[in-house]
Amino acid sequence: MTTTQVMIPDPVQKLFRGHTNWVFSVAISSDKKWIVSGSEDCTIKVWNVKTEECMRTLEGHRNRVYSVVFSPDGKWIVSGSYDKTIKIWNGETGECVRTLKGHGRYVRSVENLECGNRRMCEDS
Repeated sequence: MTTTQVMIPDPVQKLFRGHTNWVFSVAISSDKKWIVSGSEDCTIKVWNVKTEECMRTLEGHRNRVYSVVFSPDGKWIVSGSYDKTIKIWNGETGECVRTLKGHGRYVRSVENLECGNRRMCEDS
């Protein structure tokens, strides 16, 4: 089993190890303390930027995770997957609080809108 590495470009580069397959999406929290990554290994990982430690692994998608994003306040993580779902996760506990179904094909992008707590998604 190989480990996929995530490098964050910065004046000081950091290396985050933990996913067992390709990483498709990486996002950083607005306070710059947390990174979230989505992978072909069907998991989402939440990382501490300072320590480079994986704080939790979110499991629930049945296929690769194409897109992840933090809410502006950092309380929520939103993910889109090849399993045709969008999941909303509690950023502190890692609990999946809602699964949105209905896309005819995989969800390749999720994004938080600046104008509120609404989310926009795109399927392929």
